[in-house]
Amino acid sequence: MWLIIGYGNRLRQDDGAGYRVAEILSAQLDSQRARVLAVHQLTPELVLELVAADVTRVLFVDACRGQDKPLVMEKLNQTAATGSCGHQMTPELLLHMTQSLY
Repeated sequence: MWLIIGYGNRLRQDDGAGYRVAEILSAQLDSQRARVLAVHQLTPELVLELVAADVTRVLFVDACRGQDKPLVMEKLNQTAATGSCGHQMTPELLLHMTQSLY
């Protein structure tokens, strides 16, 4: 099963794109194939979602400034984790925490 986490601040115009994409996907995808979460920001509590028994893949959806393409896909490297457990938590740090704890 896929876990899709769309995140961003809906009050800050395009920064809420990831959140909005998650809302749309949640209404369109079969819940047996994907669990979709729309969250304001990444938090340590999401580790519990990542370690769920049926999750095999994770997709993070966020707005990104300064890109020349409308959609950019990147493979994440959890060993290059940066950020903090506060407002600036990154997907890499969340994956690193998951690997370290579980």
